[in-house]
Amino acid sequence: MRKTFILFGVVLLSCSSAIGQTSIKEAAALVEKGLSFAEKKDNNTALIYYAKAIKLDPKNLGAYMQRASLYHKADRFAEAVEDCTKVIELAPRTIAPYFIRGDCYVMLKKYNEAIADLTQNIKFTGSRNEPAYCSRSCAYIALKKYEEAIEDCTKGLEAYGSSANCYTNRGISYHATGKYREAITDCTRAIEIEPKSPLGYKYRALSYLALGEEGKAFPDTKMFKFLSK
Repeated sequence: MRKTFILFGVVLLSCSSAIGQTSIKEAAALVEKGLSFAEKKDNNTALIYYAKAIKLDPKNLGAYMQRASLYHKADRFAEAVEDCTKVIELAPRTIAPYFIRGDCYVMLKKYNEAIADLTQNIKFTGSRNEPAYCSRSCAYIALKKYEEAIEDCTKGLEAYGSSANCYTNRGISYHATGKYREAITDCTRAIEIEPKSPLGYKYRALSYLALGEEGKAFPDTKMFKFLSK
């Protein structure tokens, strides 16, 4: 019987058939050990167990996916991309790797690749996917596709109305398109949700300046500099 793993609500199976059942079971046990260490925030030890599991069972989706998640959290984006790519090669309809790889591509400034992966993730999960919309909006902003970014942030906020990141990204996009009052409103909302959001203060200040309201811009500029230290 094949061992299953669950990550982000997705069932992950070992795709191995050529290796022995003993190796598959041993690999599954190693993944479980890795998970136990990850839950204790001992990520380095967890990574060791995932690597051992992959060595025993090179098609163990759970090991690749859990390791990709840890790499993603540790800002080891290229390594996370590699593991997600392996999962997608083995099981193209697995949901989670498209989000993680897409988000990593944003951080690696591979924006078109990011948009492709995040779009696929949204197709799999439906419209209630604030993280994917927010991440894709970052890629659109980097490509100066502000209307697309505004649309994604709006959809993200429809899914989760307290997303400081969506409000910030939409505020940035509104500012870039000359909609300064809308930018101020969104940046204010972002700051209310996350008072230590430096970009919220930055783009609210820039929007105030664009409207000639220097007095209102000054404290936001000061706060942005303080938070950016």
